[in-house]
Amino acid sequence: MLFNSPKIFGRLFRLLLAGLSFALVLTGTAYAQAFFSGVPNSQTSATLNLTGNVASVLQVKVDAETVASNLDLTTNFSESKVATVGERTNNNAGYTVAVASTNLNDGNCQSSSPCFYSTTTGENLPFTVTKGSAPGSGITFSGGSATWSDTTSKTSGSGDTADLNISYDGTAEFLSAASDYVETLTFTITAK
Repeated sequence: MLFNSPKIFGRLFRLLLAGLSFALVLTGTAYAQAFFSGVPNSQTSATLNLTGNVASVLQVKVDAETVASNLDLTTNFSESKVATVGERTNNNAGYTVAVASTNLNDGNCQSSSPCFYSTTTGENLPFTVTKGSAPGSGITFSGGSATWSDTTSKTSGSGDTADLNISYDGTAEFLSAASDYVETLTFTITAK
């Protein structure tokens, strides 16, 4: 019967709320005191140092043209585009891109140039590689690899691209019939 009276219940509720408010103020005051412990009373400014980072970007990509997978090795193929090579990095010191010939590294070519090699016939057809269409942009292979790019700065945000062109003279050779004349060029990008 004691709580049946709205007057008594209201007083008890107000006392309970007052106690809860006192507990919240006490807890908040304790937090504020702990937060400012060790700070001089006369400190009127504070510093916040922010630090960020940017992950390294180092990418190379080769997009082959359709013709690259069905070349007629009996024709004269001169400075024809077979792929686009893209490179992208945010390394301010620059980068290098190397290109390696599988057949040169395996000793399947009779010259110092990459070649189409057939495991069926054991014959090969050498070809040259040029970068873009600028005169003198031929790529010289040595020991199975060559330098495709060598820069001292980063690329643009969208990267840099160049055409990969090849030339060969299939009319100067009389290759045996086979469908497995292949060459693999592998591009590797390295930060400086």
